[in-house]
Amino acid sequence: MNDLRIRGVRLVVCAAFLCLAWACSSTKTSTTQDATDVTEGDSTQSDTTTGDTSDDTTLPAGCDHYLMPSSDDQDALQTVLIQAQEGATVCLAEGTFSLTGELSINKKGLVVKGAGRDKTILDFSGQKTGANGIAILSDGVVLTDLQVLNSVGDGIRATGVDGVTFQNCIVRWSAPQSPNNGAYGLYPVESTKVLIDNCLVEGARDAGIYVGQSNMVLVRNSEATNNVAGIEIENTTDAEVANNHSHGNTGGILVFNLPGLEVKDGKRANVHDNLVEDNNVPNWGKEGTIVAKVPHGIGVMILASDNNEIHDNTIKNNNSIGILFKSYDTTLFDPWTDVDFDPFPQANYVHGNTFENNGTNPHPLIKAFLPGLTPVPDVVWDGCVDANVTNTDNKYTNCVQNGSATYVNYDLCGTQSQDTDLNKVDCSQPSLPTQTFAP
Repeated sequence: MNDLRIRGVRLVVCAAFLCLAWACSSTKTSTTQDATDVTEGDSTQSDTTTGDTSDDTTLPAGCDHYLMPSSDDQDALQTVLIQAQEGATVCLAEGTFSLTGELSINKKGLVVKGAGRDKTILDFSGQKTGANGIAILSDGVVLTDLQVLNSVGDGIRATGVDGVTFQNCIVRWSAPQSPNNGAYGLYPVESTKVLIDNCLVEGARDAGIYVGQSNMVLVRNSEATNNVAGIEIENTTDAEVANNHSHGNTGGILVFNLPGLEVKDGKRANVHDNLVEDNNVPNWGKEGTIVAKVPHGIGVMILASDNNEIHDNTIKNNNSIGILFKSYDTTLFDPWTDVDFDPFPQANYVHGNTFENNGTNPHPLIKAFLPGLTPVPDVVWDGCVDANVTNTDNKYTNCVQNGSATYVNYDLCGTQSQDTDLNKVDCSQPSLPTQTFAP
C-alpha cells in the first residue's frame, strides 16, 4: 500500500512539472512572437530563417522583426513588410537576400534596417516581376544600412509620401553603362521631407540620386558615380544638396524644370560644399529621354529653374563646362505645349566656388555654340531672357560673384555673340537657408 501511495505522489509531481514546462514555453515575449508569426504558414522555413534559433531566443536590440537569408527570401521579406505594425523596425541580417519581385512598403513609419550597406544585400538579379526594387507608398518610412543590387527598374522609389529617409544605403548595378540598368537609383517623387544621407548610387542609366516634383529636400554626404546624371533635382522646391561627391558621370549635378508635369516651377535649390569632378562619361541614356540630351563633361547644370544658389563647391576636371545656365529651348530639347511653363533660368546666384581645369575638351555641341573658346569659361549662360519681365535692380539676373572665375554669355537667343563682361552679372541674390526638418 505504501508503495502505491509513493507511486501516486510521483505521478502527480511529474504531471505538474510537465504542465509548468508547457506553460513557460508558451509565454514568449511579444516581440519574439512577432518574429515567429511573420513566417507562420511557410512550412519550408525554420526558426533560424526569422532569427529565432530557439523558442527562447530574444530579438536583437531595437528590432521588432529579424530576418536572415533563406530559401524563399521574396515571400519571407514581403510577408514581414505586410504584417509589421506601423512604426515597427524590421532588421535584416548580414548576407544576400535573393529576390524575384518588387518589394512594397505600405506601413507608416516602418524602419527597414540592415547590418550595413556593404553587408546586407537585396539582390534583384533574378527579378521577374515589378517595376522597381523597393516601392515605398507610406509616410515616414526609413531605409538604412542596406544595399539594393541590380533591380530591373528604379532601385528604391517613394511616391507621394510625407517624410522618407534613405540613410547609409547603396543602390548599384554591376554592369557598367548598360541600357538594361534601371533608370534611377534613389527616386523620391511628389513627396515632402525627403532625406538622403550617406548613400551611394552607381550605374543608373538616367539619374543616380533623383528627387522629382517634391519639396523640403536634403541630399547630403552622398556619392554618385557612373550614372548619366549624378544628382538631379527636378521640378522641386527648397532642396539642399550639400557635401556630396558627384564624379565619373555624364553630368555632375542637374537642377531642372521641365514642362508637362503636374508640379511646376521648382526653385530655390541650395547647392553647396559639393565635390563635382571628372564628369566626362559619354552619355549612354535612353534615347528620347531629357537626360540623354545632356552633353557630357558638365559639372553643374541649371535648366529653366529660378532662385537657386550655387556656392562653395569644388568643381574640377569637367571637360565641357563648370556651371551652365540653360533655357529650355528647341535647339536641344523637344517642343512643349505647357502654357504655364517658364523656360528661362532666372535670379540664380553663383559665388564662392573653386573651379579647376574645366572646359578643356568640350563636347562637340558646346564647341558649336562657343566656337574658338577653349578652354570654355567656368560659368556659361545662354543669354535667353523673358521679354515679358522687366529686370529692375537685377531682380532676374543670374548673378556671378566668384572671384577670378571666368564667364561667358553666348547669346543663343540673339546674335549668338560671346560676351565675357562679368560686370553685367556682378550682383547678388538672397542667400538660401539650410533645411531644418532633418537632424
